Amino acid sequence: MKILHISGLLLMALSIAPGCNPTSDPAPTVTNKFFDVSGFFQAEVERLNQLQPSVEKSFVVNQIKEITEPSTLNYQLELSPFIDSDINKKAWEDKYSINSSLETLSYKALDEQLEIKEITIQLDPTNHPTHIQIIKISESPLSYNKTTLSYHLNHEIEIISTQKNILTGEKEIKTKVSFLNKRGSAINTTSALTK
Repeated sequence: MKILHISGLLLMALSIAPGCNPTSDPAPTVTNKFFDVSGFFQAEVERLNQLQPSVEKSFVVNQIKEITEPSTLNYQLELSPFIDSDINKKAWEDKYSINSSLETLSYKALDEQLEIKEITIQLDPTNHPTHIQIIKISESPLSYNKTTLSYHLNHEIEIISTQKNILTGEKEIKTKVSFLNKRGSAINTTSALTK
């Protein structure tokens, strides 16, 4: 009876301390198949929110233009359309073609149902992005919407949206943030680049 009692205590101790098992395997590392668009722009949000470089912001609706020079910007808001355009989803791994060279990395949708149609990334000699363009298209029997997102590192953020609706006609909306100096180059950003 004493042997059984000791064995029971030993089993109980092992069951409540699984972390002490030396044979437990480490968690697997997740590797993105595509360039980490979301991670890159989250890093840019932190960098630009810290720097707050001098900018000119313009807003154009059907050629009616408004220009301001805000003292600060919320870059989480400005860059959220880019952050939301990441294609690193398990279900999409075979949904995009990949074309790469020394200076360019691009993805094109193979499934016409996908809203993110194309991502093109221009690279510098160190493989760091200098320009990212994303094209998104959504359609329905009554409407057609095309959005082109362009980000020129340390130069400008531009979003052009073309909306066509059977009932209201066509409307183009353009938002641009232009950096007036190169203070943005003072802090380097790093991104995981997957080709």
